[in-house]
Amino acid sequence: MPPAMAAGAQPLGAGVTYHDREYRESDCDVEIWLQVAVPVAVAPPLVCRQVPEQTVALTTLRGDYAGYGAAAMALGEAMVAEGLAETGPMFSRYVVGPAQSQDPADFVTEICIPI
Repeated sequence: MPPAMAAGAQPLGAGVTYHDREYRESDCDVEIWLQVAVPVAVAPPLVCRQVPEQTVALTTLRGDYAGYGAAAMALGEAMVAEGLAETGPMFSRYVVGPAQSQDPADFVTEICIPI
C-alpha cells in the first residue's frame, strides 16, 4: 500500500485475484490489487493496468472471513446448477474490511467468478 499511495493512487476499493485453477493450501498464485480513480505510474514490482468490464457470477459474504470457503463453494454449486462456465480467475472485492471497521461482523466481501 505505501508504494501505491506514494505514487499518487487514489484507492476506490481493494481486492484479490486467485490465479490457481484449483484450491491450494500453500504456494498460491494470488494477486492483490487496488481499484484506483485514475491510472498512476508505479515502480516494479507494482503494475497499473486497466481491466476490461466483465460479467461475473457473484455472491456477497457478510461478516467474518471464516465463512469465505462455504460462500465460494455455494457460488460454484449455483454456477453448476445454472450451467454457467467460468471464463477467468476468481476474484474478491473487499467492500468493507479491516480498513473500514474493526468489527468482523461488519465486513462485506463480494466473491466473483467471471462467466
